Amino acid sequence: MGVAAGIANLEPGASFATIGKLTLANTLTLNGANLNFDLTSDATPGTTHDQIACAVNLVVNGVNFIYLNTPAGAAAGTYTLMTYPSR
Repeated sequence: MGVAAGIANLEPGASFATIGKLTLANTLTLNGANLNFDLTSDATPGTTHDQIACAVNLVVNGVNFIYLNTPAGAAAGTYTLMTYPSR
């Protein structure tokens, strides 16, 4: 199980302003985390915008913050930032 707690920063890309997809094989628990997503277009998760994909569960506790980085502006559209099987 992965846990992002306290002042943990979670960013799917390799670094700031680098788009990527973070795929987790276990449960992800967020408890006061900062989630940083880079966006350019809504076309392809992991290629044109960041995405976190959880294979098992996503557990969200407390207050978590989502930060959107749009260096060139983001196109209008729907961005799937996280996927998980249990809702």
